[in-house]
Amino acid sequence: MRLIFALPLLASILPAQLPPVLAALATGTYFPLDAGDRWVFRIDTRLVTASYQTWRVDRTEDRGGKTWSVIAIEESGTVLAESFFRADEQGRIYYLTGTGELLFLDPAALPGPGPVLQVTARSGSFSTAFGIFPDALSYRNSFDPMLLENGTLVRGIGVVASRQDLLAGSSGGFYQSRTLVEASLAGGLQFSWNAPSLQLGLVRGCVPRELQ
Repeated sequence: MRLIFALPLLASILPAQLPPVLAALATGTYFPLDAGDRWVFRIDTRLVTASYQTWRVDRTEDRGGKTWSVIAIEESGTVLAESFFRADEQGRIYYLTGTGELLFLDPAALPGPGPVLQVTARSGSFSTAFGIFPDALSYRNSFDPMLLENGTLVRGIGVVASRQDLLAGSSGGFYQSRTLVEASLAGGLQFSWNAPSLQLGLVRGCVPRELQ
C-alpha cells in the first residue's frame, strides 16, 4: 500500500514572519516521522466534498534491525491502514512493503525517476492557508497507470497540497484532492485554519513565552 496525496494550491492568508517558527521548521524534514505528529486533511473528490481524514504517527517498531515510524490513516473513526516509514542519515525516506523497503523520497534527488515521490521542482516560497513558507518541494507520484498525482511538501510540515488526475481520455481530469487543515508536530508547532495566527509551543526551551 502506498500513501496517496492530493490537493489544490491554497491562497496565503498569513505571512510566515516569526523567526522562531521559521527556525523550528528549518530543523525539520519534508516528511516528519516523530511519534505524536498528526495531520488532518480535507478530502474532495468528484462525488464527495469536505470529508476529513487524519494521518498520525502512532508509534515506532523495530523491523529487520531498523526502527520504523508507523503512520495510521483514520477516517470516520475507523483506521483504514497503517504504513511503515523510516529516515536515514541523509534525510532519505524509505517505505516498508511486503517484499522489502522502497525509497519513498529523496529531497536531494535531481528531478526524474527514482523514488516513489519524484521531485519535480524546488520553490523558494509556497503559500498555504497557514501562511507563506520558504522551503518547499513539488513532487509527482505515478502510483497508478491511470492516476497522476502532483503535490507539495513543506520542510517541517510535510504534505500541504496535492491533487490526483485521472488519465482516461474524455473521462479524465480531476479525481481527488487533499487539503491540509490542521497539523500538530514535534517541538510544539501547531497549525490550524481556525487559528488567527500560527501557534508555536516550547521548542527545545528557546522560544519566548509570549509566542506559546
